[in-house]
Amino acid sequence: MSEKNRRHHVRVELARAEKSLGAAETLLSLGLPAESVQRSWYSSFYTARALLFSRGIDPPSDEAAIRLLKAEILGPGLLDLPHERVTAGMERARELADYKTAVTFSAEDAQAELDAVRLFTRDAVALLTREGWTGR
Repeated sequence: MSEKNRRHHVRVELARAEKSLGAAETLLSLGLPAESVQRSWYSSFYTARALLFSRGIDPPSDEAAIRLLKAEILGPGLLDLPHERVTAGMERARELADYKTAVTFSAEDAQAELDAVRLFTRDAVALLTREGWTGR
């Protein structure tokens, strides 16, 4: 993957992450916490993909993206390990929101997920900016 292609993918994934985070905020404000959790997860997923693309890695699946994020970003300490909650907890929360209709999410649950994703995104964008990937 060329550097130009990597830069393009980083920008696209960060834009997708921003839109998903906005959607999560809107869904929460509309009283739809499970749907907000789903969009929060997608925001964190797109952010993870941006980080991986900056390293020339195109993850083939959701599971691979999470595994590679841990190996390539969190493991080496490029982002703080508390962000592992985003990768592990958010994946579980999204699965529950998508497939377990008996599981409910409160507004507080959804807000906690949003807050965690905001921090993850903030730190990921800061890393990408320091490394010269965002042009900011």
